[in-house]
Amino acid sequence: MKLLSCIFPCFVLACVLSDFEANAGGVTFTFTESSGRVFMNASGTLDTSNLVTAPNRPTWGGVGIESGGGQNSNIMGDAIVSVPRSTQDTWLQFSEGTDVSPWYGDMFTLSRYFWTSTGTTEFGTYHQTDNGVNYPGLIVSSADLNGTLWTPDNRWEISGTFESLGMTPGDYTITDAATNEFISIQIVPEPGTAIALSITGLLVILRRNSPRRMAVAGWQGQRLGGAPERLTLD
Repeated sequence: MKLLSCIFPCFVLACVLSDFEANAGGVTFTFTESSGRVFMNASGTLDTSNLVTAPNRPTWGGVGIESGGGQNSNIMGDAIVSVPRSTQDTWLQFSEGTDVSPWYGDMFTLSRYFWTSTGTTEFGTYHQTDNGVNYPGLIVSSADLNGTLWTPDNRWEISGTFESLGMTPGDYTITDAATNEFISIQIVPEPGTAIALSITGLLVILRRNSPRRMAVAGWQGQRLGGAPERLTLD
């Protein structure tokens, strides 16, 4: 009974946070693990007009995650080659002054490109500098846009655990400095930590919606084990 009385409020809070986030102006990629498998669900809607057109035009191949290193950001993406339509042709980056540090460090420590994918949207969470360095951003297909709005419907799964796949649980959210549009990668520990997850979700919402993201530098890129140094776009 005590367990139920604890879980129910957390469930209600999670529902409230989910509804709040759906209207917050961005997209979330949520990774969970269960019974020896890892899953990814995409949600939310991002207004591409609230990001900046990127000058370079890389394309993502495969389905999965890629570990960064050195100047390279950790990235992820989905190229659904079986869908007979135009491919990735819209390249975006965050505004000057945006803290992009959450996608560096140990979010992904290994690369895995062969996840099973369902859905119809193609994307990559990066753009490239002139010298070919992967930097936080977004690649999408114009065929997936409703006007300027992008709503990913991707669902992934793969055999393994966060540990075996090189994924570090935590909140990895980049919020655009000029528009507050966000892209969030959430790596959520196994069920059984409902209270902690609800509190984490609440902190995410508070961070995204406080005036001028009050003290956002202290929260951006927070993850289990510590936060990386702040890295902003010049």
